[in-house]
Formats: sequence, structure tokens, C-alpha cells
Amino acid sequence: MHLSPQEQRTIPAKRHPMLESPVSVRSALLMCACIALACGAPTTTTDGGTSGGGAAGGSAGGVGGGDAGGASGGTAGGTSGGTAGGTSGGTAGGTSGGTAGGTSGGTAGGTSGGTAGGTSGGTAGGTSGGTAGGTSGGTAGGTSGGTAGGTSGGTAGGTSGGTAGGTSGGTAGGTSGGTSGGTAGGTSGGTAGGTSGGTAGGTSGGTAGGTAGGTAGGGMMAQPGGTIDFPFGHSETPTPLTRVRGRLSPVAGSTIVAASILVGASSYPAAISPDATFRADVPLAAGANVLTLSVTDSLGRTNASAASTTLTRRHEVRNPRVITYDTLRDRLLAYDNLYDAAYFTKAGTLVSIDPTTNVALALSGPTRGTGLLVRNADDLAYDSERDVIYVLDAFQGIVLQIDPVNGNRTLLSGSASNPASTNLGTGPFGSARSIAVDTVNDRLLVTTNAAPTAYVFAIALTGAGRGNRTTIASSTVGTGTVPTSANPIVVAGTLAYLQDYGLHAIFRIDLTTNARTIISQNNDGKGPNFGTSGSVSGVPGLAFDSNGDLLATDFYANAVLRVVPSTGVRTVVSSTAVGTGTGFVDIGRLARRSGTAIVADGQSGRLVDVALPGGNRTTRLQSRPPSPVSGSLIYLPVAVAGDARRAYVLETLAKVLAVDYATGNTTLLSANTAAYTGPAIAGSDLATDPATGRLLSIQPGTNVAGTGHLISIDPTSGNRALISAPDAGLGPSLWRSRGLAVAPNGSDAWTLDVRSFNNPFQIYVMRIALGTGDRTVIYDNNVGGGTTLISPQGGLGVDLTRNRALVCDEATDVAFTVGLGPPNTGVIASFSSGDDPSDPTDLVVGTGPDFEYELGVTADPAVGRLYLWDELNMGLFAIDPSTAARTVIASNTLGRGPMLAQPFTDPRNGGADNPVDIADLAIGPTPGTLLVLSNMDNAVLILDVETGDRVSVLP
Repeated sequence: MHLSPQEQRTIPAKRHPMLESPVSVRSALLMCACIALACGAPTTTTDGGTSGGGAAGGSAGGVGGGDAGGASGGTAGGTSGGTAGGTSGGTAGGTSGGTAGGTSGGTAGGTSGGTAGGTSGGTAGGTSGGTAGGTSGGTAGGTSGGTAGGTSGGTAGGTSGGTAGGTSGGTAGGTSGGTSGGTAGGTSGGTAGGTSGGTAGGTSGGTAGGTAGGTAGGGMMAQPGGTIDFPFGHSETPTPLTRVRGRLSPVAGSTIVAASILVGASSYPAAISPDATFRADVPLAAGANVLTLSVTDSLGRTNASAASTTLTRRHEVRNPRVITYDTLRDRLLAYDNLYDAAYFTKAGTLVSIDPTTNVALALSGPTRGTGLLVRNADDLAYDSERDVIYVLDAFQGIVLQIDPVNGNRTLLSGSASNPASTNLGTGPFGSARSIAVDTVNDRLLVTTNAAPTAYVFAIALTGAGRGNRTTIASSTVGTGTVPTSANPIVVAGTLAYLQDYGLHAIFRIDLTTNARTIISQNNDGKGPNFGTSGSVSGVPGLAFDSNGDLLATDFYANAVLRVVPSTGVRTVVSSTAVGTGTGFVDIGRLARRSGTAIVADGQSGRLVDVALPGGNRTTRLQSRPPSPVSGSLIYLPVAVAGDARRAYVLETLAKVLAVDYATGNTTLLSANTAAYTGPAIAGSDLATDPATGRLLSIQPGTNVAGTGHLISIDPTSGNRALISAPDAGLGPSLWRSRGLAVAPNGSDAWTLDVRSFNNPFQIYVMRIALGTGDRTVIYDNNVGGGTTLISPQGGLGVDLTRNRALVCDEATDVAFTVGLGPPNTGVIASFSSGDDPSDPTDLVVGTGPDFEYELGVTADPAVGRLYLWDELNMGLFAIDPSTAARTVIASNTLGRGPMLAQPFTDPRNGGADNPVDIADLAIGPTPGTLLVLSNMDNAVLILDVETGDRVSVLP
């Protein structure tokens, strides 16, 4: 979605004018088998053993050719044969003769002689060997073998026989022989194929040259293989199941008959398709899961580690300011509010955190459990007697009860000011801040900050009045000083303690009489003051330590204090001046486990252990918070592009970040600072140039005519260069450009260019020659027939197989195809849902669900399929280029992994704001994947277009 944050705030009415701000190897196969098997697998092994070969000689032939069977020397003897030694003759061993072993001769066995088998060797078979074949061997060929050649073999040379030299003959030696020689088995000898013997070429026999055949002791042996295309590399998912998908690589002359994914000691069979792809549904344990592909072919060869990838199952905790402890299950509970002040309040997730592994898993929220969603959790409380969790959401004016097993949410008490929920219970529900369980009186206590004075009310947990709210401390209820801004509260028997920010004090409330007493307050001489500020905010915490003293987090001082209830004496437990470790940034609630206080440090995305005593700080959990401070964090993303190694993210803050797939590291690539040279970044879209590896960014310019331009960004230095602008390249100037697509050969780029928002709208599709910067109009919606483009919000994709651009117009809900060159200029076809199917004049093309508000757009140039994100439907659409059929391939309910979007309804005004969703789309790093830029998570997702499953790249 190429829109500015301002544009994203409100969904415009249908058929509106266009919004003004556009945001929008070496890879050689070793031909080395006596039976002419081509090495098609990515993983090979040295036939015969570790020391039975080497670069100069290789085992029975070696990597560098030379002796019997070398990689460049053909199979043992060579595919093209010749005498034992090579096409150009000579004795067995080399072109220029010498005995079998090398130029400098020696017996067939090595430069310095010895029998055929090695320099120090014994018989051709191994140092410890018997006959050529292995320690336990029989004849050269294998333990179970027949003649040197294999179990089923003929002579040494292969299953299909021939002399030891290959299918087309020639004796052992190789086409080019070998200058540096070595024994018929390797410079360092060993058996003809291996140090510890075995058959001449393989432990379990087969032909002289490999386990299942190949050269007479050959240097490399082909195995079946494959790749894992999804999930990709170093990534994570919150879901307990994922589909692993990839491609298989059989060796020529065979087929892969079985494939499975190994996860630890467990194996999960994969379904194999006729096109040599596979799929396997795999359960995931909490934490890191190494997924390994194992394949077996029709010749009985198994490659148990053809490919592997790592997928971590956890929930990313970004803003953990509210925590408590589940004592029954010995786990930490934290509410991840996902609150970003620059946008909107988003539905958070209650997570459980294993205290040993620190892996966080979703317990209740948008992806787990039923019932009302929590928009902003102000506090949590665990009721050990009932085994339930309570969460306070003051934003909605409700308290929910959560099942700790299935995550289902039930309304316990709701406010009449919340139209989104049932008004459950009677009594006041002010600006609530904190909750605590009062087990003695079977109720929940809630503090509030209602001006001008605060109060405390209780919610009944049982009986006919369950959910009713009764005030127990206020200006008119109870005795003693009235709180002004009550925040955290804890209960011990018949006493409750609360922290008051306005008075910088700790109150004690007698729950029998409702009498209030200040036990500790600034300037009373009982220790260091609580931090002070001119405003009251924050969600600090209270908890008891093992001695019954109070531990209080101080929002303004970013410190943990101890308060002795009987005396009110205050001491600092942990702060920048007390204890070691990284200091707090945004201190929040705290919980206690054994000799440790666990403190939530919200916007830093950390949970911190504080040692008791000592105050030393250790980070328990660190996540990626949405923050503009660091260049290594994604914040307010606009556009995404990618290559095989990295994803690139353009931010609203005029920065480009690089996200490494293999490590998950996110680093600053380029920014408008003195560290980088070239034109300023102010772009609306990104694309990669496959031909050069550079990054391209289209710059929309200003509302002044002809100020748009295209720049390149060096992927190593981050420096920028001008490609096309009014003074760079010929042709019509760019105005307000949105969307960018690049030809695979790097010759051209295409963009949408907006010239006028007045009726008639003037919208061009422009071609930019990347070599010269020249600009050409290939489509003008005011010229020719066809439906007029009005508001193409999502940019464009390119279908080079059909020589056309693909454009979505939000105002008319039409996906256009625009020819890229003569004679197919202008709109040549359209795929549309139709705004109103009952209107005969409303264009309806293709089948499938309607799309309503098209934003992110990309196209797969290999197949021409168009992908678009529909904000109103909150789904990812795919449009078939041949049939115009529309299919939703991913949504919050379709596909597994991180959420793609969240609807937002503000209960304070009853209105709806636009969802928090996808910012942009791009083609992914492996076949059948997309890069999805998540505005909700400020993260890059990799999505499988086949299943809709997605994973996020780890930080």
C-alpha cells in the first residue's frame, strides 16, 4: 500500500477522486558415473572415504581428475573412453604416460609407489584392506559384490559393465589422466576409493566408484536432493502447525519415490507431486524447530539431509507493559498491547512465557480464543483459587475473564459507555487503572483515576450480583486521605495497598473498615523519594517479595523500590545507579518468581529479571518494539522489495532498511544523512534491479509539475544516484509517481504517473529506460477507449510473458491490463468485480469474490498472476491472467501464521476507522512466495501463495 500515514487513516468513499499523496557458482554437474549417471543432487559425498582422495588426485580419480575416475577425467576411464590413461593415450595414469598413478609414475598406486590402493597402501582395497573391495571384501566391487563394478555389476566400471573406465569404455585412468597422479584411489591412498576400505568405491558395495554406482572409486557421487522453498530460512510463526513445501532433485535415470520432513526424532511423510514438488504438514514445538528434508530415490539411495531450514514457534512480544504470574503452571503471563500512538489502538494478545526457555506463545487474542477482544490491557490478575485470568480494558470499559487453557474470553463486568459489549453489572466504571483479586471477600478490586479524586471499586465474582460494581474507597466512602490518581493495587489478606502518583504515596486500605492510611510518601524522611512529574501517567506496578515487603516500580525514575509496609521505609532495589545491566526505558508492571522480580519494560520490548537482593538486571526476553529511534527497527513502513538474499523496506521516515533472510538482522541501508551521498529519499515505492542487484526507488516529487524522479541505491554502500529526472533523460517529466516494476533484464522500469486529479483524470503508465533515464508514455487514460483509471491506489505489476502492465483502480474496482508496447497500447482487457452486479452498466469480468479497496499490488512476472491486498475484505487476492478468476489466497482466517490485518472500531464514538493491515507486496525469495509488509506488526512476512501460510523474518 503506497499511502502516507495520513491517507491511511480514513477509507475514502467509493468512486472518490484520487488521493493526492502517493505512497504506495559454480554449479557444474560432475559427469562421473560408469553408467553415465548425471549428478543432479546438490549434496554429494566423496566415494570411498575422507582421506581417499584430494584436490590433486581425489579418491579413485579425485576432484581434479588425474587418476582413475577424476571429475574432469570423466568416469573411471572417461565417458569418452580411450585407454586406461586418457584419450591421448599414455599408460594408465596420465596423458604423458608413466605408470598408472601419475606423470611421475610409480606403480599403479601412487607417485611413490605401493600397490594400487595408496602410497602407503596395501592391496587395491585399502590400507587395512583385503582384496580390492574392502576390509571384509570379496572381489573388487563390494562386500556383497561380484566383480569390481557392483553387486549387480559387470567388470569394474559400472552396473552396465564395460571395463573399469566407463560406459563407452576405456580403462581406469580417465580422459586426461592426471598430472599429479596419485594412486588409483588417491594420493593419500587407502583403498581404491577410501581410506578404511570397503568396496572399491563404496562401503556397501555397488560399482567400483560409489555406493550405488559411479566411477571406479570416483571423486564425487551423486545423490537425490531437493530444496525447501517454504518456510524460508530464519523465520518465526505463532502457529503450532505449518506446511513445508519445496522441490525435489532426482539423479538422472532415477525418480524420487519418498520424501519426509524430519523434526528432531520425528518424521513426517511428504506428498510428492508429478512436477517433482513436495508438501508436508508439520507440527511445531515451542521454540526453534530444525526442519530437514530426507529423500529416497528409485535406486534405493537416501539423502537424509537434502535441505534444512529453521522455523521458530513463538509470539513476538512487542509492548509487554502488563504482566502477572500463573503460579499453578509456573509461567509468566504478559499482555502485548501492540499500541502505537502514531496509528491506532490494536487488539492485543495475552501470551504465556515459559520461565526456563523464555519462549512466548499466544494464549488469548485475535488468533486464539473466543469472545470480545482486548484493545488495550491496563492490568492482569491471576486467580489461583478459580484458575482464571482477569484482564482490565479501560479503553472499552470492561473486565474480561480468560480461560487459561483455551484462551476463551468472557465478559465479567462491562460499562454502559461501551456500545461494543453487553452492559453487564451495575455501578460506576470510571477511568480504571489496576485490578487485584480479593480472595477473602470473593471479589476483584479495581482502582480508578476519575477526576478530581480517585476511587476504588469491587466487582462481585459470584452470586446473583456477579459483575456488579461497588465503591469501597472514595471521597464519600471510607475514611482517611482520598487518593488522587490511584494506580497499581495488591491484596494481602484483609489489607490492600495501592500506589498514588498524584500524592507520590503508598496507601493501605483496611478491607474490613475501608479505612485508608498513607504509609509512605515523598518528603517524609523514610528514604529516597518516588520520581516526580508534572503529569500523571504510566502503569507502574506493585508486588510482594518473599519477606512481605512491597516492590514498587517507579515510572518517572525508571527504578524499582522496596517499601516496608510496617514502617513505610523506602530503598532503591534497582536503577541506573543500583545494580548492573541495561537500565529501564519504560518501566511497567512487575511480578515475582523465587528470588527474582520480573519487570516489564514496555516500549523497549523487554522483560527484565531483577535479582533480589542486589538489583542486577538481566534481559529475559527482547523483542522488536515499534520505535523510530533506531535505524535497525521497522517503523511506519511504506514499501517492500526483495532479492534472493534480503528484503528492503522503505519507511515514512525517509529510510531504507535491509532485512537479511538468513539471520533476520535488520540494518539501516540508506537514509537522508551525511553518511550517504546522492539525491534525498522521499519515495513511494521500491523495486530491485535483477540485472545489477541495485535497488530502485520512485520519488513522487511535489505538486509542482515535473518534479518526480527515479533513483538507484547501492545495496552495499547505501549511496544513491539519479537515474531519471527533468534534467536526466528525455521525455515527459514524472509528476506524482506511485508503483514501480522492473524488467528482469534490467532494461526498463514502469510506473504510474498522476498528472491531474481533476475530471477528466490524467493518469499515465510510463516506461523509463534504465540505461538512459528516458521516459515514454505507453498509456494515457484520456486517449483511446476503455474504462478510465481514476484512483489506482496500489501501484502496478508487470506481466512480461504477455507484454502488459497490471493496474488496480480502487474507484471502479477494476484490475486493468495495459499493453507495454505497440500494437497493444491502451487498456486491452480488464478484470473486475463490479461495484454493483445489479447495474447492467457496471462492468463484471471474471469470477470469484468481489474486491472493494485495492491497495498493495504486485505481479509474478513468471506466470503473470496479479496479487492485490483488499483492505475492506482484509484479504489477499490472486487474479488468474487467463480466466480473470479471483481467489482469496490469504486472510486472518485463511492460512497460518501472523495476522494480516485487524479491524478497528472505536467504542468511544461508535465509528469505524480503517484496519491496520498490509502496507505493500512484492515477489518473494523463492518460487511461490510473496513478501508482505505488515503495517500491524512493523515486520516483513514471507507468504506461501499456495496455502496462505506466512512466517515473519526474525529480528
